[in-house]
Amino acid sequence: MNTHVDKASDPLSCLHRHIVDCSVSVVGRDSAVHCSFSSGQVRRGLECGSKMDESAVIIREARREDCQSIINLSKEIANFHKHFNSPQVDAKVLERDTFDLECPNMGFYVAVIDNTVIGYAHYYYTYTVRLGRNMCLQDLYVQEKFRNHRVGDKLMHAIAKKAVEQNVDKMEFIVTDWNRAKSFYKRKGAIDYTEKENFHLYLFDKAALEKMASA
Repeated sequence: MNTHVDKASDPLSCLHRHIVDCSVSVVGRDSAVHCSFSSGQVRRGLECGSKMDESAVIIREARREDCQSIINLSKEIANFHKHFNSPQVDAKVLERDTFDLECPNMGFYVAVIDNTVIGYAHYYYTYTVRLGRNMCLQDLYVQEKFRNHRVGDKLMHAIAKKAVEQNVDKMEFIVTDWNRAKSFYKRKGAIDYTEKENFHLYLFDKAALEKMASA
């Protein structure tokens, strides 16, 4: 499925982010509770186990000031996969690569409640001679206490809309075999290419690249 890569030097990088994303993506389908709660009340209610007004969740493209929140959530993903010591860029590097490059090759959507980022989707572009520009879903993550409220669905909708607007023919990502989020993606029409085409994911880590480059 999609490429959720942890970091270039992490042997599980390609698996990590989407695997993580997927884990976050196990979204329930209980109906929204339409109340006049403020977003602050929504967050406090969730902490007490109450249902939340799903309309209080705002999905938008990430801003420069969201970078630290995205980094923090990415660390939660790493911990979920027990990659406690995996490499991690800092907020300044993420800010540079997302907002300061003339033609950035990636972007983020964030889910926000009460001005707090509670989830995000990270995508980037690849290119093939056969299909042209493609999209990869690197991460899809929602904090645990905000799951089962269709936040993952809303993030996926934003990503899909972006792909259509960019005239992208396919979006790829990776999910670990044990991740329950596989069913989430399949319900949305994702094709398991490992089952269909018997593909295998390979990667060269930094040490292997340096060895080849110096040969």
